[in-house]
Amino acid sequence: MLDSTDRTNIPLSRHAYVRFVSFGAPNQTRAFTTRLTTLDQLPTEYNYIAESRSFVILGIWVDGIGRLNGYSAETFVRTVARRVTAAGIVPMRATM
Repeated sequence: MLDSTDRTNIPLSRHAYVRFVSFGAPNQTRAFTTRLTTLDQLPTEYNYIAESRSFVILGIWVDGIGRLNGYSAETFVRTVARRVTAAGIVPMRATM
């Protein structure tokens, strides 16, 4: 899991994407990914998938950090969302 200082100091210009599968898909089903986006847009993409009843999030991939799964991915996204709000950045609408 990332240290809290890493989550708060990583540049918002770093790229990331969310990995997910269809709800109820068999184990051998390929995972989907959202478009590659900067961290300031990641919370929008993550929440779009998380709020959908059709998809299940597997984790996120962040350039320079690697894969974050489960609780660490959720914590990372919440921290980034707080930073985006504090910076006054208006996120774009999520698209798949």
